[in-house]
Amino acid sequence: MYIGKTQKGWKELNEEIIQTGKCVYCGACGAFCASIQFDKEKEIPIEDGSCKDMSTCRDGFGLCYNLCPKTEIEKIPLTLLDKWVFGKEHDKILRNM
Repeated sequence: MYIGKTQKGWKELNEEIIQTGKCVYCGACGAFCASIQFDKEKEIPIEDGSCKDMSTCRDGFGLCYNLCPKTEIEKIPLTLLDKWVFGKEHDKILRNM
């Protein structure tokens, strides 16, 4: 079965996971997005103010939401993740950094 990416980003991640206390501080959301840093005192990810919605998403894919282990989406196949990170879309991500 092919699983597509969920069109959600930082706004939804913050509302659904971080603000509800579900964040496990794993670092997956910030691993691929330079807009996300970590508040070591509060032990939560924070973003730099540039992620207002998907139209301002730095990587254009909402990887922060899609990679979070606490979101209620089906697991992303490794082949799809590889395509997002290292495939043709990778050039788009690099241009936006």
